[in-house]
Amino acid sequence: MAVELGFQQRPVSESVEFNVTLTTALTLIFVVLVAVWGFFSRRSKARLPPGPFPLPIIGNLHMLGELPHRAMAALSMKYGPLMSLRLGPALAIVVSSPEIAREFLKTHDQLFANKPPSAATKHLSYNFADIAFTPYSPYWRHMRKLCALELLSSKPLDYFRFIREEEASAMIRSIINSDDSLPLSIKQTVSCLSTAIICRMAFNRKYSDQELRAFNSMIRESFLLLGSFNIGDYIPYLDWMDLQGLNRRMKKLHKTHDYLLEKVIEEHVARNDPKMTHDLVDVLLAASAEKDGEFQVSRDSIKGVLFVS
Repeated sequence: MAVELGFQQRPVSESVEFNVTLTTALTLIFVVLVAVWGFFSRRSKARLPPGPFPLPIIGNLHMLGELPHRAMAALSMKYGPLMSLRLGPALAIVVSSPEIAREFLKTHDQLFANKPPSAATKHLSYNFADIAFTPYSPYWRHMRKLCALELLSSKPLDYFRFIREEEASAMIRSIINSDDSLPLSIKQTVSCLSTAIICRMAFNRKYSDQELRAFNSMIRESFLLLGSFNIGDYIPYLDWMDLQGLNRRMKKLHKTHDYLLEKVIEEHVARNDPKMTHDLVDVLLAASAEKDGEFQVSRDSIKGVLFVS
């Protein structure tokens, strides 16, 4: 028994006509969007420094290449020492003159003190709980003052002089006792020295050479992620796709940092020896214990500051 289906097939001519109409409509919409973008770009340029014409969505990102500093230097030769660029939807002002830079960094520094947020700074600074990437605010001034007085002022620097001398002597001995048949990496040696000094001043603990190399590896990865171009920072609606895999690396590195810093903090909490030298962790823990203070120092604030240090 033959069964006749009730579907009606659209004639070929109608299908072709429909596709042509759809293509024309999409093309017209695209042209209108580009025209609107160009209109508003020209209007905004009247109030902005000169700069190259931005493309829809990506702006001027395609002009930066693999060496953005060289690309911006070349563009500044054409558009002047004060230039505007569109990095996706974000507006950037490029300054390549010492006189104009002084206006931004000294005369009007508070107006331009905030750093643009990024996925890397958010993950690695505990959601901007540190002092390097947190917005300019009374909290930032309080934390900077606390860290500067306890770690970077002349008194603690003089007090921790013996640490720098001991670690420098240990570095010299390691160079003398090293195998003459193997090449010596001055870069790695000096990096381990600076890491050892910072760890003893901030954590009051001496780490082994293997632990210092692990520290340096995490530091290199942190700087690499902080300096990498993340397309999600400039085109936010693509961030969830993680096209470059950077967010996965940031989360993995954050877990490693968090485990290490949590261990350091717990060691200081468990330690109850008044004869021990007080370090940055002790100072931050004491500040977090003050419930009546103007600002509450949280555990994430302590970790953020220690990450930066």
